[in-house]
Amino acid sequence: MEGKKGDWVGLGIAFTFLILGLYTLADYGITIDSPENFLWGDVYFRYYLTGRSDYLRYGAGENPLLEEPIEQTYIFYKKNKYRPWMYPPVANILSALTKRIFHEKLGWVDHIQGHHIAIIILSSITVYAVYSFTREVYGGIPAALAAVSLSLYPRFMAHSHNNVKEAPLACFFLLTMWSFWKMRKTREFKWVIISPIMLGLSVNVKINAYFIPIILGIWILTTVPDKPTRVDLPSIKKEDGNIRCTSRTYHYPFAYNIFIITLIACLTIYASWPYLWDDPKANIIKSMEYFYDQGGQTPMLYNGDYYDSASKIPSYYAPHMLLIVTPEAILFFIAIGLWRLSDHFMAGGEMKSMSILLLSWISIPLIKYLVPGTVVYNGIRHFLEVVPPLCMIAGIGGGWMFQELESQLRRLNIGMARSLTSMFFILLFLPIAYMIAVIHPYEIVYYNSLIGGINGAEGNFELDYWGTSLKGSTEWVQERNNENVGVLIPLWPHISRYYHNETYEPEEENYVILLNNREYFNVSWIGSNDRKLIRYVNENMEPEHTIDVDGVPLVKVYKANKSTLYSAVRTQ
Repeated sequence: MEGKKGDWVGLGIAFTFLILGLYTLADYGITIDSPENFLWGDVYFRYYLTGRSDYLRYGAGENPLLEEPIEQTYIFYKKNKYRPWMYPPVANILSALTKRIFHEKLGWVDHIQGHHIAIIILSSITVYAVYSFTREVYGGIPAALAAVSLSLYPRFMAHSHNNVKEAPLACFFLLTMWSFWKMRKTREFKWVIISPIMLGLSVNVKINAYFIPIILGIWILTTVPDKPTRVDLPSIKKEDGNIRCTSRTYHYPFAYNIFIITLIACLTIYASWPYLWDDPKANIIKSMEYFYDQGGQTPMLYNGDYYDSASKIPSYYAPHMLLIVTPEAILFFIAIGLWRLSDHFMAGGEMKSMSILLLSWISIPLIKYLVPGTVVYNGIRHFLEVVPPLCMIAGIGGGWMFQELESQLRRLNIGMARSLTSMFFILLFLPIAYMIAVIHPYEIVYYNSLIGGINGAEGNFELDYWGTSLKGSTEWVQERNNENVGVLIPLWPHISRYYHNETYEPEEENYVILLNNREYFNVSWIGSNDRKLIRYVNENMEPEHTIDVDGVPLVKVYKANKSTLYSAVRTQ
């Protein structure tokens, strides 16, 4: 699987992922965090498109796009519209670009799907980059298995459809690592330029990318010293009265790259985030302070226990969540891959270098969660960038297993050893593909058999924490009733506005749509009347409709009249 044939294999896997993603894009709704991110993406994109300075005003009443968004966007926390430090712009701008093309210009999709197209494109690039990066060191079969593992990783598939933060971060994080690898391997100056640009863009997707320099520092300091970097510069020569333009090769110490990389990365961060332009130092600090405290009061359901703050979660949360949301076959390949990395580490050379990079890439983002008080919630969402290197390790383990099985078949003089081995691996992946088809589009609630699947997760772990099932439930109500029917949604009501004309003063006929997010039922920042409503319908009513995955309800739809609901709220 070498040469151009190998390239086509990687492109085929990534293209299949892209086509399936686009085909199923309409099945996924908008997440609870998306409206503000999409709004700021529109603001920055329109600024770059027009150069209008009033698009970079951040106070209430100052920016026309904040006061009258391009699309009908209802912002749940309206004050967030005036907090640009909360929204690093790169992925948001790219989502605004695809919305501009596919919704505004071509009219092929609605504006939500238009924003989401950027996410599925970036996720497809991630799949291809995993293939190509793995193939450079380990060959075609491990690369193909790595790419397939990522393509069939349920939570990556879910996030690749509607997560405008972590899914793009996984892409840019990977491209940064790959470009730095190319820089050290080829010693070509073009990678000295490309790699810090990727680093700067990663930082302006999400703050997790601040850990990239630590990962790279460990990798560089623990591997073979770098040779001088080669740069080809134009040179003019005069020969026999004729002027010739040629190139001349120069070399300079690798250490000089530190200055070049730092400069270009900082310039990229500055240029791609207009919010920084007024006061770069102060505004970067403000953004970092926000992300340090963000989500600290988010309630959590973890391992059967309720936590009133995501900062109180046990330190083993991150590795444990990866363990229980990774499909069993991929876990098996990862285990073999980790064993193979230990051999590669002892062997030295390029494989040792890759082993150190992969292990640092996975461990450094997870180590921060060992610090008491570190905020983490929503499954693996906040460390999704470690899934691509995990799948690369799965490819390494699966590739070794493939080679051993094929060799054993050849020793037994069994014909078509390669085909039989390939069929065996297809059979290993088929149950994952079937499971994804069954739970689609709710891959975000996938749990493996180590805890009994989603049935074992119910009441013990978070389920549909981003309100994906609100789309299906509100559309169910709308299909069976006229648009004026009353709908009450006590959890994340702003999301339903994208699917239904929600009424806060409903008619006599009412529906209550309640997500199965028990950790949120009693939090103080949900209004008192909403908490009473939640308590009443949970204890006294049977749902008329549910959206289930493997028999576990993600959302329940209750039907009641106005007087009953209002009376219940008043008497509690």
